[in-house]
Amino acid sequence: MRTLENSIKILLIEDDEEDFIITKDILTENKNINYTLSWASSIENALEMIQKNKYDVFLVDYILGTRNGFDFIDKVSKLGVNTPSILLTGMDNFETDNKALEQGVADYLVKNEITSSLLSRSIRYAIERKRIEATLKDREERFRNLFEGAPDAILLADTVTGIIIDANPAAENLLERNKNQLIGTHQSKLHSIDNNKFGGLTFTEFVNNLKNSINPIKVETILLNSKGENIPVEMTSSLIIIDGRSVIQGIIRNITERKKFEAELIKAKDIAESATKSKSRFLANMSHEIRTPMNGIIGMANILKTTKLNSEQQDHLNLISISANNLLAIINDILDLSKIESDQLTMENIDFDLIENINDIIKILQIKTNEKGIDLKINYTNNIPQFIKGDPVRLNQIILNLINNAIKFTEKGSVEVFVSKISENTNKIKLHFKIIDTGIGISKEGQKKLFKEFSQVYSYTTRKHGGTGLGLAISKKLSEKMNGEIGVESELGKGSTFWFTVEVEIGSSPEKLGSEISELNNIEVGKSLKILIDEDNLINQKVAKMTLEKLGHIVDLAENGEIAVEKFLANEYDIILMDVQMPVMNGIDATRQIRKIEEAINKSKGIRIVAMTANVMKQDKEEYLASGMDDFVSKPFKINELINILEKNK
Repeated sequence: MRTLENSIKILLIEDDEEDFIITKDILTENKNINYTLSWASSIENALEMIQKNKYDVFLVDYILGTRNGFDFIDKVSKLGVNTPSILLTGMDNFETDNKALEQGVADYLVKNEITSSLLSRSIRYAIERKRIEATLKDREERFRNLFEGAPDAILLADTVTGIIIDANPAAENLLERNKNQLIGTHQSKLHSIDNNKFGGLTFTEFVNNLKNSINPIKVETILLNSKGENIPVEMTSSLIIIDGRSVIQGIIRNITERKKFEAELIKAKDIAESATKSKSRFLANMSHEIRTPMNGIIGMANILKTTKLNSEQQDHLNLISISANNLLAIINDILDLSKIESDQLTMENIDFDLIENINDIIKILQIKTNEKGIDLKINYTNNIPQFIKGDPVRLNQIILNLINNAIKFTEKGSVEVFVSKISENTNKIKLHFKIIDTGIGISKEGQKKLFKEFSQVYSYTTRKHGGTGLGLAISKKLSEKMNGEIGVESELGKGSTFWFTVEVEIGSSPEKLGSEISELNNIEVGKSLKILIDEDNLINQKVAKMTLEKLGHIVDLAENGEIAVEKFLANEYDIILMDVQMPVMNGIDATRQIRKIEEAINKSKGIRIVAMTANVMKQDKEEYLASGMDDFVSKPFKINELINILEKNK
């Protein structure tokens, strides 16, 4: 029973009819081969049949009258017919074997050794071999088309010698050399001498990496054109087989424009970093200028608290202190803006009284609302916890920003604050704050500008109401830092509702530390220190001197670094509190002078010098310590911090 495969069309070229019958009988014996056999008794007859019909295989007798089978194979080849040929001969001859191989004969069979299975296998082998050759040829043609038409430059190189064996037109254009100039050139001749060629590897190491890698290897390198000019390129290399030979295929892309763009990005980055440094320095200087008068306000208020005051005066003074400390907190937040932007801001996690905290803010802001003739109300839901754990300063800043904005843009009516708990899970609480005003409202278009740095809804608001445009942007980032979010609902002319959420922990009642200043008169004075204060601001001098004398210390003053050095030489001090920014000689230079004097006289233990400064940026602190200072305390200083600094001298 024959198989259902397509019939194999065979043409037998044989001048002996008896041999034709024998061959036919041999084929007939194999029931597994489905074939159609045609017979041509001469080369001419065969050529006529070939022009009319298509055959899968030729069986060619070696002796064809006065001619031979090679004559037929030669003529068929000239006609462009690619049908495989099997040569049939009466004797096994070495010379004939070699010639058959040279002529591309598919197989060579001796007639008296032919069996049905042998002839069947030979026919199938010849057809399959021709099919594979055709497939390979098709693949080669497709590869050649892709190779020649590729937009990227492609070079092929020998894996052993490194010699270029082929190049496509794009490579000719890139390197400004024709194919003949590239083929036969060693790959090293195409590389610039001032680059790493193969990612820092030698050619041999690079080839070994290719052999061990399942993926192409990509490197950036620099090639040379015909003029010797550098061309930055990205080269993707892999090993491919061509004609049974392993070669390196390098796909090369010109990255000159990309490199220019990267250089521009680096330049822009440097400019941005320079601008950031300038901004940081500006913030530091601004901090100093603002903190200097703040030091006077807070310090004098603290000292005033130690005097006899009636209840009304005490209440007003408390509001001054609360306002000043909240302003100081805002100054600190502005200085931390870069940290907020880079998500490096650290958050406190301490117990505090939420109700008392918000009520203090309301007391401060009611002065403003009273002046404008509008109501300021606070509403708490019954389930609000009194004590929570979180960052009170950051929470205050968000609340202050939103209520201040509401008051700023409300001319009549009211501002109402609602505080509620929206969820509680284990020890976590989600709080919701809502600030509703009856102000001017915000259009839909205007709402898109909110919560962006230095952005205000209307340009005239800056002129009329003031502000930097930072408040809402900082509030958004702070609420997100506390696992919350912020938003607004508003309609032009109908007021606004700003809301935000924060996640805090369930807290406990914090220890009542009491007022630092009110306890000044009750602090037990230990060892009295002789202290030199180097400070150019008269108010700050007075604040520091009165505070330290209240603590029982002996205080001497100097208004610049030069005088401080002179007084150091003339007197014995236990500690110097050194301002940094002063006329004539600043605190850093004065510290260096004092350390040089101590070194010159071989003083075994140097005097403690503490920077007392409004500059509290990290790089400033590092500079103070590097100059020879031992410690620093920020202005406006807290009494407990100052006491801790002085305790180190006892």
